Amino acid sequence: MTDDMKKEFTLKISQANRTKIVVLTYELALQYIDDARNASDREGFARGIMHAKSCIEQLRGVLDYSQEIALYLYRIYNYISLLMDKAMIRHNSAFLDEADRLLTKLHDAFDNIALKDESGPVMSNIETVYSGLTYGRGGAEDNVSSGKRGFTA
Repeated sequence: MTDDMKKEFTLKISQANRTKIVVLTYELALQYIDDARNASDREGFARGIMHAKSCIEQLRGVLDYSQEIALYLYRIYNYISLLMDKAMIRHNSAFLDEADRLLTKLHDAFDNIALKDESGPVMSNIETVYSGLTYGRGGAEDNVSSGKRGFTA
């Protein structure tokens, strides 16, 4: 993942509500799987898988087990994690294809749910970002307005 992509994900996360953060976590996992597939060496392949597995662990860790669907999601996340383990052990990206397919379906489902979620961003007291107001060498740039930041008493 490039530094620009990391900045873009960071910006999206800072502006997202709870449902959109789940969607972004799926997108991160899918990007890391793609990074693993495109890696030129075993180390890069393993690094991509480990980052993707970390995203899956985050998703598994925030499940609300008072909801019936949590058990089903837990099982799917375990299966995806198993696929990634097999891919790493056998250094075979075919297992990543199945993990990618499942994550894409989950991403699409949660993305549809996120469209209906009108709650505000999880993070508060953050900088406001206005995109496209200024132009630099590479085109439109983001302009950050830093109002009140940090802890408030």
